[in-house]
Amino acid sequence: MSTEAEDRKLATRTHYRSILRSINQTICQLETDHIDQHDAKRAGIQQRSMSLESKSDNPSFFVPYEDEYVHSDDDEYPTYEPDVEDRLNVGQFHYYMQDWCGQSYPEDENKPEGIRFRSRAELGLGILAEVNNHHWHVSLICSAPAVTGPLPHVKCLMESEATGDNRLLRSEIVAIIQTMVARLNTKSLRPHIVAPVMLYSLVGPQHLRVLEAYFNGKNLIIGQTKLYDMRAKDMATIDLLTRWWLGFAKGETKSITVAPSS
Repeated sequence: MSTEAEDRKLATRTHYRSILRSINQTICQLETDHIDQHDAKRAGIQQRSMSLESKSDNPSFFVPYEDEYVHSDDDEYPTYEPDVEDRLNVGQFHYYMQDWCGQSYPEDENKPEGIRFRSRAELGLGILAEVNNHHWHVSLICSAPAVTGPLPHVKCLMESEATGDNRLLRSEIVAIIQTMVARLNTKSLRPHIVAPVMLYSLVGPQHLRVLEAYFNGKNLIIGQTKLYDMRAKDMATIDLLTRWWLGFAKGETKSITVAPSS
């Protein structure tokens, strides 16, 4: 028999899922790839700047992997080709990052990474993609390994044909919300009411940014890094991205500790 506290938490999770679905519907009704900041705010999304380099603006629910790691194969880097359609350049870069993230692992097996690759079915997710009018899809999905119990944190790698700028993309918001709603509807995660999502978003012409999202009880908070220009191989940036991909979950997810924003 459930306790009164458990019932309240279940009601909170149901309420949060409803709000997130409403935000998703509002964004989708705009029928645009790029979401202007005033439209995002009106929908219930609060944007903030985020940095993977500066500790003062680091993600709130994830930390990087600090130990040594290795990569099993050094594929040829897909240098940007200006005479080729951007969607093809992004696609080739996506294949590279998908392979790189999927085949990077700790050098010392006694210092494990903070991710576990999962299928959509394992996480109760449907198809994370659109092919009509809006073109994007999520390829890799990872959850945090259970320590004292299952954790709600998820990381995703996605590709969009849209050109990146300072605005959020429909694809990013939809992928985040669908993932978050699924985590808030997972039985094993019932103690948790916050379901953080870290999203590696590959966009045109051949750029990448990292987003972190969580719902604070009132708004969907989305932090976004700068757009990393990946038209030429930049191993310092690839190393930075790899460390955050392999890194660990952190933060309070069983209660709301961030004051609701106006």
